Amino acid sequence: MSLAPPARFARAVRRLSALVAVLLSAFVLTACERIAPLERDTCIAVVPALELPGTAIRITAVSRLEGAPQSVAVDYLRRRSAEGLATPLPETGPHRIACHFRADQTSAGLTVLDGVRSEAGDLAPARLVFLRRFWLGDADARASGMAQVTITPGALGRGLVTLDAESGLRLQQFLDALAPAALYALMGLAFALVWGVVGRIVFFLGELAMLGAFVVPTVAVAIGEGAWNTAIVAVAAACGAAALAVALWGGAIGHAVFSRVAFRASRPVVIVGVGLAIALQEFVARTHGVRDLWVPPPAGAPLLVADGPFEVLVTSMRLVLVAVAFAAIAAVLVVFPRTAFGRAWRAVGDDPVMARLLGVDPARVLVATMALAGALCGLAGAVHTLAWGGISFHMGTALGVKAAIAALIGGLVSLPGAALGGVALGLVEAGWTAFRGADWRDAVVFALLAVGLVVGASGREGHDGRR
Repeated sequence: MSLAPPARFARAVRRLSALVAVLLSAFVLTACERIAPLERDTCIAVVPALELPGTAIRITAVSRLEGAPQSVAVDYLRRRSAEGLATPLPETGPHRIACHFRADQTSAGLTVLDGVRSEAGDLAPARLVFLRRFWLGDADARASGMAQVTITPGALGRGLVTLDAESGLRLQQFLDALAPAALYALMGLAFALVWGVVGRIVFFLGELAMLGAFVVPTVAVAIGEGAWNTAIVAVAAACGAAALAVALWGGAIGHAVFSRVAFRASRPVVIVGVGLAIALQEFVARTHGVRDLWVPPPAGAPLLVADGPFEVLVTSMRLVLVAVAFAAIAAVLVVFPRTAFGRAWRAVGDDPVMARLLGVDPARVLVATMALAGALCGLAGAVHTLAWGGISFHMGTALGVKAAIAALIGGLVSLPGAALGGVALGLVEAGWTAFRGADWRDAVVFALLAVGLVVGASGREGHDGRR
């Protein structure tokens, strides 16, 4: 078994750590000034509705009103229509409108236009209703108005860098791939930990992640809407509770079930793993129902990472979530090999009989390993719910298979390799979705399992006597 990361894996881990540090720096540098794109675009679209038809509008600045966190100010210049005149009329201004928003009670994290103030004063309630319904709500009318609008470069804010459209699109796709990469890295690492002790594929780890996903709604209700919409509080509470709860599940399963069959012939281990997967699915289906659930992800202020023709945005919640996941992975890869538990895990993985003769109890190591793998799976389930919101009692099947794929890609006998295999799987999945859509994504990803089982046969050698 491989505990210490080879040089190439160590370099990759350092690069991932540097990436997370850069993203957190983006959060610190831009969090104070960011405006939600929906609010910004809505307020810009209001401007042509308040001007005469044919007026040319040039947006010069968009800013947050001081002391009003849900208000946006748009500064602009205008040039009225000059039909029949030999020379065009000059631009006048600057002019300003202010848009006030309130939280939408039907959708977490979104806001609706609640008031508009122009140079003529506050917009009357009746006009505001017509504005929302027949201008902002009419795609054709809104597009016709926006045809009159041009935006001065830099008016929408500056990111850390300025990129061309293609580079911005690629960076956005990479940022979107960070969450699935973190999810599969956690699952792959958990899979490799269990493989290191039992030497067999156990797919019920996906069901442990499913249990972690179902912990998140309970946390959301417990901490309340205000704390839930704070990125750091929501991520810390959900991830901590999910990891702890599923660690207890993993330890209990290891003690009551796996410790009795893990060090015997391989067939009982495989059968018990399948039985546990079905039992956990049915347990959740009976206790929570069979209908899919959707948990609104916590709101997070969008951060402008790069400006240009294609704006690159990422939410503060997503940055914190990815940082927590990769911090947990780094902790296992760095700290685990240096502990007595890590050394015992390696001894049992190499030769459980000799480990017992030397005073190491393989059953206790297995229980502790299942608890640690459960914590990682619970964290992965929390990442899934916080990033995408959808949970179901059958979601663990796909997660379990993808965990096996991640471990196969990186090598089942290497903990760093399994984690990096998960990162690679997340990048492949996100790349396929970006270029080919999501229809065939899972089919392609699952095909990697068959390829890994054929090509990686030499890396799947089990323990002596348990092959």
